[in-house]
Amino acid sequence: MSVLLDRFQQIDDLLWQYQHYWQLQPFHHRHIGWKIQHPELTEALLALGDDALQAFYQQPITQLAEWLSPWLPDAPNLVSLTELTVQPLLAQTENSEEKRLSQGIPGRKWQQIQQFAQQVPKTDTLLEWCAGKGHLGRLLAFQGKGKVQSLEWQAQLCEQGQQQADHWQLPQRLIHGDAFSDDAAHLLQHNQCAVALHACGDLHNTLIQHSVHSNIESLLISPCCYHLTQDEPYQALSKAAQHSALQLSKQDLKLPLQETVTGGNRISKLRDTELHWRMAFDELQRILLQSNQYMPLPTLPKKLLTGDFSEFTTWALHNRKINQVVDKAKLEQALQAGAIRVKQVRRMELVQHIFRRPLELWLVLDRALVLEEAGFHVELSTFCDKQLSPRNILIKARR
Repeated sequence: MSVLLDRFQQIDDLLWQYQHYWQLQPFHHRHIGWKIQHPELTEALLALGDDALQAFYQQPITQLAEWLSPWLPDAPNLVSLTELTVQPLLAQTENSEEKRLSQGIPGRKWQQIQQFAQQVPKTDTLLEWCAGKGHLGRLLAFQGKGKVQSLEWQAQLCEQGQQQADHWQLPQRLIHGDAFSDDAAHLLQHNQCAVALHACGDLHNTLIQHSVHSNIESLLISPCCYHLTQDEPYQALSKAAQHSALQLSKQDLKLPLQETVTGGNRISKLRDTELHWRMAFDELQRILLQSNQYMPLPTLPKKLLTGDFSEFTTWALHNRKINQVVDKAKLEQALQAGAIRVKQVRRMELVQHIFRRPLELWLVLDRALVLEEAGFHVELSTFCDKQLSPRNILIKARR
């Protein structure tokens, strides 16, 4: 049994064993989802102050695992299974010309590109998958890593990227094409390395499947947005994952992405307001419609969050086509009930937090294992710090 397969099976067993803690949507529950089955954990969560709760997100995940261990004894082991090799980063000696390559690219994104590029070996040709304007490929060409072909679906981005490559006189060709097409599959060649930085869902899966059926030499992928797939439930790629008892919905696949590391106090306060008002509206509609079902709302205009709850409610009632008059007393009642819901949602999310990285690694291992089954030597590591991007896992495969 390979090291990757052994790790996958251990994570798979624990995710299955504890699925009732993470395979739920906290917004939909008026009470903590496991209140009856696990009253002691529920009591401990409700006794946890807001400051203490937030502190867990600022601390190493091992602290939360230790706190949960009286009720989830495998939590520390689960966390240890997600530890990956951290790729060493060379000191950035960015010259003035290389720095000019970053013009128009947000600083955080440019740092991700730089640190990903450090892991790319020199080769004859490079294929940049889902390239956008070809920022990564342009840096790789500038660094002399090889001739670059950059595949992108949007013609306008191809044109802009090619203009940049021509301006710098770099060996980079932007190709306008569909990553899902047979033509794209034919781009994969021997003596070539394919790279994909944060290609979403089916897009990076397609590159993996093309690689399995080609004679490409190597590939480096940092997966992202696992839920952006045509299939539901999730269709596993590897034999090991196909034999798993887990059934994953698109909502489950969003769980690893719910951890955010960017945004200041203002953004955080707006998120808190939005959750409170959404929960308050759900309480209100249950009263108005005598319903016991959660009522979702679509993405809302953010300017609503700078007004008051009455304006938000007017928008929500109109959006859901509920023609009822709501007095001030009902609004106050809904806000109070919504605050209670927020407290419970946040505590369910805290427990889910311990499963985010394990579920992501389960998904990444599925991708790694299908490559291993096809004869690739596969390594998993992280290419940048979590604070730079929480989607920092790197799949490095070579024949």
